[in-house]
Amino acid sequence: MTSQLVEQLHAAAALPALSLADVNAAASLQTRRDRKYLVTPEVLLDVVRALPTGGDLGVLQVDGRFEQQYRSVYFDTDDLRCFHDHRRGRRIRDKIRIRHYDDRRVSYLEVKSRRNASHTDKHRRQIDYGQDTIDERGRHFLHKHSVVPAEVLRPELWVDYRRLMLIGRDRDERCTFDVALAVSTPDRARSAPALDKIVFVEVKQPMVDLSSPVMRGLAAIHQRPRSASKYIFAVTSLHPAVRANRLLPDLRSLHRMAR
Repeated sequence: MTSQLVEQLHAAAALPALSLADVNAAASLQTRRDRKYLVTPEVLLDVVRALPTGGDLGVLQVDGRFEQQYRSVYFDTDDLRCFHDHRRGRRIRDKIRIRHYDDRRVSYLEVKSRRNASHTDKHRRQIDYGQDTIDERGRHFLHKHSVVPAEVLRPELWVDYRRLMLIGRDRDERCTFDVALAVSTPDRARSAPALDKIVFVEVKQPMVDLSSPVMRGLAAIHQRPRSASKYIFAVTSLHPAVRANRLLPDLRSLHRMAR
């Protein structure tokens, strides 16, 4: 189902294929503004069918595939500080993860830092492919880039999914469509049902530009941005008793869409 959806999205968009070299030549967008959306595959297909075929966007292709596998292990404290900082809407908050880009066989220790309502900084350092623990060099990196002490972090959960990425060739923008989100505990012993009926959409720009073809398409069908962090949904899926009052509207929408 996932591969079929990705191929449908690519065919519907009729966009040119771009390589990793094209991605690496583009701006890294490590400091950016993010807009996130939750939609069904049917809604997203309508949006990408309406994208201008002669426009600036292209779709990433790696080894002949338009979908890439992402695996991330997220770290948090015993009392879920990172989760609750997001839940409470704290202006200064971090998410810490190791992400494996399986199609490229590379891994990174990453910190996503929120410093105000819309500004995101992303810092990362490459580590050995497949490594899923924070070593001494990783702790030094976290001391430099995170407000959460590295010594109190522990692996909290895995989030796996497949991604289709649209890239602006002349405009500084990336749009990601994440499908088949799967969530499990660090030991993989317990998991939440895979979200096959939801697409996590994220538009990444250096400054919010509402002329983005994807954002304009979503606005035209009355889709609004959401606080749609995959980590937040993962925590609430594995720990349904955790407090999440501020997030309940988006969580309820997610569960309705997933039925």
